Formats: sequence, structure tokens, C-alpha cells
Amino acid sequence: MKDLVVVGGGTAGWLAALLLNAHHPHKNITVVESDEIGILGAGEGTVPHFITVLDMLGIPVSDIVKYADGTIKSAIKFTNWNSTDADDYYYHPFTVAEGLNFSSLNTENYNHTCLTPFIGMYKGDDFKNNNFINKISEQYKVAFTANNDQQALNDNPIFQFNKLSTYAMHFNARKLADFLKHVALERGITRVEGIVDDIVSDEQGNITTLNLGNGNSVNCDFVFDCTGLQRLIIGKHFGSQWNSYSDVLPCDTAMPFFIKTDSDNVEPYTEAIAMKYGWVWKIPVQGRYGCGYVFDSTYISVDEAKKEVEERFGCEIEVPRTFKFSAGCYNETWIKNCIAVGLSSGFIEPLEATSIWTTTMNVLDVVVWLDRLEQGNQDDRDFFNETFVQRNQEVVDFLAFHYMGKRNDSEFWTAWKTKKLPKQLDKLTKRWKRTVPSYSDDNRDLFSLDSWIAVAIGIKWIEPEAVNTYIEANNINNVSALGYDDVKQYQDSHVDPCIDHQTFLNIMRSA
Repeated sequence: MKDLVVVGGGTAGWLAALLLNAHHPHKNITVVESDEIGILGAGEGTVPHFITVLDMLGIPVSDIVKYADGTIKSAIKFTNWNSTDADDYYYHPFTVAEGLNFSSLNTENYNHTCLTPFIGMYKGDDFKNNNFINKISEQYKVAFTANNDQQALNDNPIFQFNKLSTYAMHFNARKLADFLKHVALERGITRVEGIVDDIVSDEQGNITTLNLGNGNSVNCDFVFDCTGLQRLIIGKHFGSQWNSYSDVLPCDTAMPFFIKTDSDNVEPYTEAIAMKYGWVWKIPVQGRYGCGYVFDSTYISVDEAKKEVEERFGCEIEVPRTFKFSAGCYNETWIKNCIAVGLSSGFIEPLEATSIWTTTMNVLDVVVWLDRLEQGNQDDRDFFNETFVQRNQEVVDFLAFHYMGKRNDSEFWTAWKTKKLPKQLDKLTKRWKRTVPSYSDDNRDLFSLDSWIAVAIGIKWIEPEAVNTYIEANNINNVSALGYDDVKQYQDSHVDPCIDHQTFLNIMRSA
């Protein structure tokens, strides 16, 4: 297997090409894309896995700040998911250092659950008061402190700091795609301009040639379908069966827009703002917010959605375009010698910024298996496809859980009170009405128990009575209650040394 072809550019396509090149530099890697099509440009948030991918590619964080308007993302702030009150918000933070996390009160005898937030509830304390990321984010700080070790001051300015938390990034999606393209071309990846007009296959159904509308053709041993919502190959050519999640996640329209800002206070988080018929993402990059209203068109039109947004933000907005989507994924994303990556494999919704995460996980799976791809073993394909669907189902479960809060000011929200839930989510939520979450519930690959707990407490799913019963029945109040105040004090002692987000970005830009 020599010629690997990525069809489609954008973030997904160029990341796929770069990861393939990094792990298999002796292969011929070609990206087929067209300036006529362009990219969607809506996905501008990530999870910490993105930093791992940058490290694999040898791309410093400072480059994303300098060339793609990058900013730091420590968490997602969920606003108004229980009510329209101004102080109704909660954070879903990324993993923080030992002593600052939810498990800080664990003991040898009680290490089966995350005690800190539940001791707080037992003591009548707000979860915001024992959430380190909440504390620094409200002050526009990031979880880095100055590093006094002079040997750490090397070419990558990130090592000027001690890192207290995993983190992700925001970026201008179009600028990121252009930057990744630039890096890819420098590393010897070939770009071919054109739109695929015809697909030639051999007797076994494997793709051998892609004929382009401009008369050129590209030979291929293996193809990565990164054609986005067009789903040109895995969907239209191979006709893979669609696995719909619209019965669980009914939002079907996204209306992206931008809001300019010249503020020096750059939020180190994505904000997800609940609206009457869905929610708005608000992502701070340098100089603007990338925003979008994700809504259920059963209840509201595009014009009505635009009016609701303008009333919420107090300004007129321009909507360059809207796009319809159906939450779901293909049951088979690897067929013959083609694997779909990114939006071409499916789309759920951007609530937890999982798109680039699952994209890179798919590509990395392929990188590991590349030497086996030529064999075309159906058992390998089946395992790959089953794993992909399982991952997506976990994402669906987690995203659906966010909607199960107390908000009830429209039919969209009241419908969630009686919605039939996926089996695993139904099982967990019923259990968590009776008792607190524990590590015995934590059998998922993508989202940790801490993440589920942050949302469960945020949407007020955990009943105080259940917490009180659990703590008193296990005599935990005698073991750990005093330590709770120590944890809060320890967290507070780490807030002041954290660096201001804007200062951090200035240092990255000057690197």
C-alpha cells in the first residue's frame, strides 16, 4: 500500500493527512480539495485530546495562538440550562491536578466515589465553591503558574509554566485549516485541486482511481473520505446505512454567526447558552466570538431564531448561512478501502466539541492498523465500525443528559421530561436519583465520572436527600467533613498564582 488519498480539506482532512504522514512518512499522501467548495468553518472548539495530537505532530501551542487566533479552553460554561436567571450556570471542567479535583477527599476506605462535591452538598455549600476551574475561569485566568526552573525555558514557551489542568483550545477554523495546510505542504504532502466527479473501482469494489471534474485523475490504494456533510464516498458511493439519533437529540438546524470584541478579558472557556428551543455556542477567539444557535426547527424558524439571538445578545447579527443536519452516524464508516473521517462519518451536535476528538481518534486507529488495511480483513472492518458506533452512542448519552435539567419555559424543554432515553442513560439516571454516582458506574471510554458528576450536579439531577442518606449511611461525614474545608483552602491558594488568560496569550504570540 503506497498511495493514500484524503478527499476533502478543512481541519479534518489536513489533520488526517498530517497524522498519516507523521506515522508513515514513506507513504505518498495526497489531499484532494477544491477552493470552490471551501470548508464549513463552524467547529472552533476542542477537547484536551487536541493538545495530544499537536504534540504528535510537533506543532507547538504557540503556533495555534499566532496563526489561528487560538485561545485556551479550560472548560465549558453552561448558562441557563435550569432557568433564565442570570446566576444560573455551571462548569464542566477538564481534569485538574491532584488535590484540586473532585476526588480530593477520597480515603482508603471511601475511594469508590468522588466525595468532594457531595460533602459540599451535605454541608449546604454551592458546587461552584469547590470547583477550582470555576474559580479561575470567573477571573479570566488559566490553570498555569510561573515555572521558576530555568532549564524548562526552552524553544516552546509552554514550558515556562507549571500546568495545573489539562486544557484544550479554541481557534478560527478557517485560519487553522490554512495553517495545517501550510504545515502539510512543507512536510511533503501533495495537494491536488479539483472536485471528485467519478469514482473507479476494481472487481472487489475497492476504489482505484478518482477522476476529477477538471480532467485530472488520482490513483489510490486507500481513501479517506473527508468530504464533510456532502458525504460523497461513504454515503453516496458506498451507500452505508445511516444510524439516526434524532429521536434522542432533536435539534436539526445550526445558524452560525460572529460577534466582534475588542475586550482584553478573553474567557478561557466555551459558553453554551440555553435558549428557548435549543442552545447557542459562544467561542472566544482573538478579536471575536464564533457563535451559533443549534435549534429544533419543529418549533422555530430561522427568522425567529435570529430574532431570539438578537434579543439575547442585544445586537444585530449577520447570518452568512444556516445548515440542516440530522444527528446520527453511519453504521459502517470503513467500507472496502475507504474510511470516513469527520463530518462525513456522521454528526451529532457540537455541545461538547466532540467532532475533532472522534475524528482524530478514528485516524489514529487507522494509523495503528495501516499495515493491516491492505489485507482487507472483514473482521477488522467490523471491529472498527462497531467501536465507532459505540463511541458515538456514548457521546449521544452524555449530550442528552445535559438537556435533562429544570428548564421548562417552552415545549422544547418540557418534551425532555417524558422522552424515551437510550438504555444506558436511562439506567444511570434512574440510579443517580437514588444514590450518588460511583466508579462502579464508570464503564465508558470517552467521558470520565468527574464529567458526568459535573453535569449531574449542574442540572440539579442529584437529589440532596440521596446525598445525605449516602453520606450518613457510610459515616463519611465523620471521616471527611473536616477535610472539605482544607480542600477549599488548598484550591484557593492556587487561584492567585494562576496567570491571566490574556497575558498567557501575549506570551504565546511573542514566542
